Amino acid sequence: MKSRREILQISSLGVLGLAGCMGKANGNECSEGVEKKENKYQDRGGSEGWWPHFGCSVTGDHKNYGADPNADTMELAWNVRMPISSTSVMRPLIRDDVVYAGWQTIAGIGKLYALDAQRGEQRWVAEYEGGALLPGSVMKDSIYAGSPDGIHSFSVETGELSWSFRPEGEWRFVGGVNGGDKLYVFGISKNEIDALYAVEPVTGEIEWEFRSNDISGLFAIQGDSVYAAGGGNIHRISKTDGSEIWSVPMGYGYKSGQVIANGETVYAIGKSNQTGEEKISAIDDSCGKVEWSVLSRDKKSWMGMAASSEALYVSVQNESTERAYGVAEMVALDRKGGSRLWTIKFENMKYSSVELGNPIIAGGEIYVGELQKRMNRSDVASVNVIEIDTPERSPIPGQAFRREMSRTIEISKEPRYLSPPSVVAGKDTIYALVGGVITAIR
Repeated sequence: MKSRREILQISSLGVLGLAGCMGKANGNECSEGVEKKENKYQDRGGSEGWWPHFGCSVTGDHKNYGADPNADTMELAWNVRMPISSTSVMRPLIRDDVVYAGWQTIAGIGKLYALDAQRGEQRWVAEYEGGALLPGSVMKDSIYAGSPDGIHSFSVETGELSWSFRPEGEWRFVGGVNGGDKLYVFGISKNEIDALYAVEPVTGEIEWEFRSNDISGLFAIQGDSVYAAGGGNIHRISKTDGSEIWSVPMGYGYKSGQVIANGETVYAIGKSNQTGEEKISAIDDSCGKVEWSVLSRDKKSWMGMAASSEALYVSVQNESTERAYGVAEMVALDRKGGSRLWTIKFENMKYSSVELGNPIIAGGEIYVGELQKRMNRSDVASVNVIEIDTPERSPIPGQAFRREMSRTIEISKEPRYLSPPSVVAGKDTIYALVGGVITAIR
């Protein structure tokens, strides 16, 4: 079994899925004597969009094409099953009319598939002997995929390998994302300090590197900065030269697993190795001031985040009990102070558990993958749709409104799944990936 850090860092969006792209938030004033370092970023409505965290661009080429699926009429359009493998497929990557997905065969050969987005037909498949290929981003004429030993550039037209970037040392996984100008690559080391690299996308040459222990693969890119967790801190790093702009400690013994940049506010999930407590912190982007923090309650774990202009939406996992294997929730937190606005409970059936992936926001709806793991029966993978609007009534202190799901779309049944579906948006379609099956819903 993988640790939660391994899930966050190596599978990236396999268990957690894709965190929703954001709008702007209003930051508070910085502490007295602290110098503001403003960022230059665009709203998601701009032609270039932005990359709040690993994989959050609506499509793989870092542009926002205005994904607007119609949740009320959605049906399964197609699904593609990949060959038997020794690893679970991670999230797909969408660009224009192509869906990219990575895979590893039982023999340890990495495969990268390019599928037609409308019909699911295979355009090409690339192979790599160094292990699983996980697509990270698309820039111009190349798609970049990470593997256990490096990151690799393939032609979007033919799948031909252009170059490979392999950092010195021994690595458990290397992956990367497009920041609009450079390829930002993270390396999870086997026995040394982890690294974040800025790599020239045409040649694969390193422009700068940032070193820290426990760097999370779920880092953020926005404007002139990269945001990464490492060494118990959240770091804002200059995209120009890799220098640190500010660093915020999560707390004694805390390690962060996910960071998202959201205009004037940065959000991070952290877990204490000392107490086991988990918290979400909202940080002022300009000076690193913590605006508020919320601790998890009742042995619950914060898993993944997405946000609208008013609320932060979080998938939550309850620890198992004597009578149940686990219960999941979706909660909405007030972006201004972290108070809970509403809760949706995903009740488990007898002899089953419920797990949720990372939520995304598209077309004014929240989409989140759900996995019902059932003993002695086939597991059930679904995509849930939730209205993004909050209740008009004022919340009662210490309580939260109960919400209901708008729709649940069952996508697949298998004897066993390893993780909930990862969900991404592309134009008018939602794509879900679970257990080697890619499904298009439109």
